[in-house]
Amino acid sequence: MPRVGPGNAIPESGVLETATFEVEEVRIACATSPKGFELKAVVKEAGVKVLPPSAPKTVVTGASAELRHALDGLEARSAVEDHLEDARVMHAEQQMATAQSRRNELERALQQQRREAGALAQKQLRGIEAEARRTLAAAEQRARTEEMSLAAAEETLSRAEWRLGQLQRKARFF
Repeated sequence: MPRVGPGNAIPESGVLETATFEVEEVRIACATSPKGFELKAVVKEAGVKVLPPSAPKTVVTGASAELRHALDGLEARSAVEDHLEDARVMHAEQQMATAQSRRNELERALQQQRREAGALAQKQLRGIEAEARRTLAAAEQRARTEEMSLAAAEETLSRAEWRLGQLQRKARFF
């Protein structure tokens, strides 16, 4: 692990890519993330100096117990935040999976309802068609019966007229 020195010191501007330094066997890495800036502030409060690039290579010493405590606190907070974020992500993924499952279930139910409605409509249509055929057959039967009755009545009328005509002719001759 490199020691704090000209090549890897935290610049006075407070902006850095990455920096690593040792404090009595406690290794701390700083980066330009919000957690890195928080760590840098804790390091400053604990009595560690920010070295200019021209400073000689030295081991930074200071309140290592405070740094360890601060680092442990940051690590614990980071772990809790990571755990909470993981829990939120897992919960969101679970909700998405549940929603997708529910959607699939609703789509299957809708398809089943459509199939059942189609089958019921077909059954009703076949029933209506059968009833219409029966009604038509009955009407045709009644029409044939009436035609036959009408034909019989016309024949009877024709015979009666013929008979009447014959009787009238006979009556004229007498």
